[in-house]
Amino acid sequence: MLKNYLTIAIRILFRYKGYSLINISGLAIGMACAALILLYVQDELNFDTHHIKRDRIYRVLRELKSGDNSIFSYRTSGALAPAILQDIPAAEQAIRTFWFKTFVRYEYTLFDLQYCVADPEILNVFTIPFLKGDPATALQGAGTAVLTASAAARIFGRVDPIGKQLQIDGDRDGTIYTITGIISDPPTNSSLHFELLTAHVIPYFFIYWTEWRPMSQYRAIETYILLREKADPVAFQMQLAETMKRYMGDTVAENNAYHLQAMNRMHLYSAQDFGLRDHLSQDAGRPAYGDINQIYLLSIIALIVLVIACVNFINLTTSRAISRATEVGVRKVVGAHRGLLIFQFFFEIMLLTLVGSIIALALIELILPGFNAFVAKDLTLNPQRNPIPYVIGPVVVLIIGIVAGGIPAFYLSSFQPQRRGFRRIVLRP
Repeated sequence: MLKNYLTIAIRILFRYKGYSLINISGLAIGMACAALILLYVQDELNFDTHHIKRDRIYRVLRELKSGDNSIFSYRTSGALAPAILQDIPAAEQAIRTFWFKTFVRYEYTLFDLQYCVADPEILNVFTIPFLKGDPATALQGAGTAVLTASAAARIFGRVDPIGKQLQIDGDRDGTIYTITGIISDPPTNSSLHFELLTAHVIPYFFIYWTEWRPMSQYRAIETYILLREKADPVAFQMQLAETMKRYMGDTVAENNAYHLQAMNRMHLYSAQDFGLRDHLSQDAGRPAYGDINQIYLLSIIALIVLVIACVNFINLTTSRAISRATEVGVRKVVGAHRGLLIFQFFFEIMLLTLVGSIIALALIELILPGFNAFVAKDLTLNPQRNPIPYVIGPVVVLIIGIVAGGIPAFYLSSFQPQRRGFRRIVLRP
């Protein structure tokens, strides 16, 4: 039975080549466009979700008040994190980070790297998988550093980098760093983008790393807090205000304030919540902030594109099906049941939908490399890295097939050949 339906469906597919080409290509292009947009949306919504403790991670922002206006910055005093650990029990960890582009020298070759200096406890706050080395000791020794896998391959090739030495920015520091670990490259949808991570603070920067600097407008450090389980962020922020008064004085506290920003709102809500538009120039290499309103808009556009493609597919399918009314009448006269006719139409439409979805998948794979380069992402259809499309995709195909097949199937199968003529031929019992 199924073989017979498949034979008929394929025969009709090739009999009406022009119709089939237009219908399938329209559906495939619409599905591919919608899928690419939704892959981008999915990636943006999953920003920083790879950090296991993300629900307890917060960034400290500084508000600089000027009359009725306020300016927010993610740069804080270097002494803030140690003071938080000392004075506020709700903080499980408080770490300092600083980012900039620098050069490293290996033997006689210079390489530019995105450099991050941080407290060693960064490995206890964020999820940073190690490929080589011991996370417990990798950043503990003097002059130690870890590299991402891609940076290690770029500098050392196939040579094992563990124990190798690099000179960081020789004109400024000249310190020799020993490589103690290799970590996975951060995903593109991560707020933490670096190629070299170290806990060693270079001498010229030590003052920014350790002091409050209340009389200076310039702050250099990005401070992250890991709250304890069930700690109240609102109460914690109130304690931050007391910390500022205690260490920086009432005058500074009148014109400045600390705010907590949840990590799960950093990427998409920084502009909306605090007016932050981008990272500072010295943080080059870190991804620009997203915008939740843009994500809503893109989602609506993807839905509209998919709906238009589906409506066009349904219209063409219904139009072609109506032209087969005579066939339906003849088959009913010779004894075909309504249920079998409905199943046949469903089968044919599902075949068209399946072919369209396969072509859409091929189009996505073809376009994806260029699309990734355009949006600076690493979007993929690899089921091991991103299984969601393979869960949602078949459901969407099934819904399209049911809707597109249901309208003509139930309409045509309801024809009564003894009551209606088909192309001037009246069929009677």
